[in-house]
Amino acid sequence: GVVADIDVNVNNALLATASGDGDVRVWGLKDGCPVAILRGHKDGANMVSWSMSNPFRLATCGEDGLARMWDVSKAAGKRYGDFIE
Repeated sequence: GVVADIDVNVNNALLATASGDGDVRVWGLKDGCPVAILRGHKDGANMVSWSMSNPFRLATCGEDGLARMWDVSKAAGKRYGDFIE
């Protein structure tokens, strides 16, 4: 889907994208590889925002009127180990 928003986390290790297909994708900035696909918004995701106090907590909003909070620490740990802690 078309990317509606992007944000980089506080330690510059992860990038999140919101797209019109409803998916929120998290990418590792070290190598550009996907870390997680977060599904939960109907009718498109339109905003992503990383927490300033927790580099793994991500807030998203969608066209469905819902705001969601995600914790990507397990997915990031599987991909990178202690690299981004």
